[in-house]
Amino acid sequence: MRTKLIRVAFGVAMFAATLPAAAQTSSGAVPTPPTPEQMLSMTPQQRQDLHKQLRALPEEQRKAYREQMHAQFANMTPEQRQQFHEQMRAQRKAAWDALTPEQKAAKRAEWVKHRAEHKAKVDAFVKSLTPAQ
Repeated sequence: MRTKLIRVAFGVAMFAATLPAAAQTSSGAVPTPPTPEQMLSMTPQQRQDLHKQLRALPEEQRKAYREQMHAQFANMTPEQRQQFHEQMRAQRKAAWDALTPEQKAAKRAEWVKHRAEHKAKVDAFVKSLTPAQ
């Protein structure tokens, strides 16, 4: 459960918003991860901007950023993690509720397509493991 919450929080953090502290410095330093409180107040556009900024970094800097984020969430108390998780769930629900019925239908169709593609890949992999008769 703890690992799952850390993974969820880390995934959210990777899409977290751009903050002055998260901006890459002129010396090429690794961005400072935003705090959980800061992440909760970020707009979708800010999260997208930070994601683009992080993708532009070299892999070793992205790795250092992920390690900082992991350490930050590992240091949270269980109550803080639970509160963060509940707030993120509320934000996701609000974002879903804000979609039009057409947008929701398009998302659902996208999910069904993805599940079918994934199932086909898994089935092909499992079949490749089965010895030929």
